[in-house]
Amino acid sequence: MNLSVQLAELLEHGVTNAEEFLTVDAQLIKELRGRIHTQEPGSYTFDGTPGDSESLWLARNAQAAARRSAGSLGAVACERLAKLLRPLEGTEGIHSREQLTDWLSGLEQERVGHPAVQRVLEFERDLDLCTYAVAVLEEVFGGALTDDLLRKAAARAGFPLKVVVRVPCPSLRDLVEHAVLDQSAITTAGQHRILVHFVAALAHLLSPADLLPQQLTTWAAKSAATIALNSRLKELSGATPRLVLVAADDGGEDVTRVEASLLFGSAVVHATEFPCEPGRVGLVSALEDARGWALSWLGAAGEQLVRVDVSVPTLLLLDSSPEEWRVVRKRRMLGVDYDVTTRWSGLLTPPSGVSLDDMLHAGSQLLSSLQAKVQAGPSWLSSGDLSSVEALQELLDRRRMGGCVWGVSTLPTKDFDLMLEELLIHTPALIWPRREGVSDTQALQDAVAEHWQSLPEKVVRAFKQRLENGLGEDVPGHLADIRTTWHDAHWQDFCQRRAGRAVVAPQDVTPKEQA
Repeated sequence: MNLSVQLAELLEHGVTNAEEFLTVDAQLIKELRGRIHTQEPGSYTFDGTPGDSESLWLARNAQAAARRSAGSLGAVACERLAKLLRPLEGTEGIHSREQLTDWLSGLEQERVGHPAVQRVLEFERDLDLCTYAVAVLEEVFGGALTDDLLRKAAARAGFPLKVVVRVPCPSLRDLVEHAVLDQSAITTAGQHRILVHFVAALAHLLSPADLLPQQLTTWAAKSAATIALNSRLKELSGATPRLVLVAADDGGEDVTRVEASLLFGSAVVHATEFPCEPGRVGLVSALEDARGWALSWLGAAGEQLVRVDVSVPTLLLLDSSPEEWRVVRKRRMLGVDYDVTTRWSGLLTPPSGVSLDDMLHAGSQLLSSLQAKVQAGPSWLSSGDLSSVEALQELLDRRRMGGCVWGVSTLPTKDFDLMLEELLIHTPALIWPRREGVSDTQALQDAVAEHWQSLPEKVVRAFKQRLENGLGEDVPGHLADIRTTWHDAHWQDFCQRRAGRAVVAPQDVTPKEQA
């Protein structure tokens, strides 16, 4: 038993000055004999069959990995190097950058063109990128870096969760090497995208706003990453975390999946999907899985979840409001713990017969109308406007798409499902009663007008306070009686990026373009 315990500890902690792999050799036996005094450990190597001359190994040497991380190669680089050198003869014992350089310089010219050697040469060039990036980051941020800051930056850069939460925390070199060398980190968007995002995240966390250190500016210029770095920094500005949950129905009556995206600012740093069984139980289960996924990420990033956007198709809008769905632990309303904003999914998946570009244009028009502040409040529809679908269509045909937010103070007695979609196709933002039979429609309209500039935040607050059996003095009870499907710059930006369309923020438009 003692032999087993001591051997297990050696394999876990490693052996000083041993090679990459621990084998049953004289050094291992010496270490065991130094630990065990009641027994005499020994070894026997069977050499009776032809085969590879190398010994079978027991485990990777943890102390060798630690030495690598502190030296010129980190753990990711060493693992990648071992894979690249495996098919090449004469590479046994190469574990450092210097050894690799010596081996490459001694190659015969005819071997240089071999595909396996070319891959090693590409790896050496990538090592140069890693070394340069690590040197710059250590110079700029080295004195301020901590494990927590490295984890926060890695989470914001899109590293896999298993890397972010690893114990002990990966070193700066390990994270840079993962961004450049790890095959799972290389995407079609470019091999160095995650590295740029990691640098941007560190700058966002540690540098004053709008003031990028000169060393990083120089690094970006030499790495052809200036535009990508500036763009990412802008996306991270005001980086309040936000979870976007899209209930996707693929044009059918039931939600088939929940698409979850975690944003910092406008940067989508993580995204995944959760399959959904038909019915409310399946939807709630998928939403709860998505919430748990987001909490894991935000915990690693040192953040809390407050804002949740829920995008739903028209049929679900007719049902209860997303903030009322009992998602949290499958029994608590989502709006109790989070600030829930309802979005219409028509800017992601338009209704039949409507183009995506038309819907994105309507959303853009609405933002322009709201910025111009043409009116303080929505355009309220009368009972005559809602007397029939045809009457509503006739009205909408005379009004500019995206020209205003529509308001409904009294629900029509029939066909509201058809009217709701007509209204949202015309303008993707709507205010309507949470329940039928509003007693004082004028008071409801007055409350919306008074707090127009604070919507939908005041509606969220009113909903929470009503659940707590009390409304504050500055939040009229009528605001708790309304529902919204809201559209703003955040949602327009998200939908345009999902559609693969270029996004130009209003503040980036030149004075000449504004004229």
